[in-house]
Amino acid sequence: MTLSIREAGLTDSVLLNELGYNIYRSNFSHMWISESEMDEFLDAEYSYPVLEKSLQESGTSWFLAEANYPVGFAKVTWESP
Repeated sequence: MTLSIREAGLTDSVLLNELGYNIYRSNFSHMWISESEMDEFLDAEYSYPVLEKSLQESGTSWFLAEANYPVGFAKVTWESP
């Protein structure tokens, strides 16, 4: 199996939305006391409008890791105060 990493584009917002919600819930839900607070966080990070804006910002890049199917993602903020 070969792993490839590519930069995500605006057309990947649906995939990033799905991966963001599913991967985060699977790995970090135990760290939240309130499910509603976690839901608010997820909406603030992975909702369609937020992703679409982020994918168009010059200081942010999103990457997708794929084997035979998408397996993960990364968000890089190149400059942050």
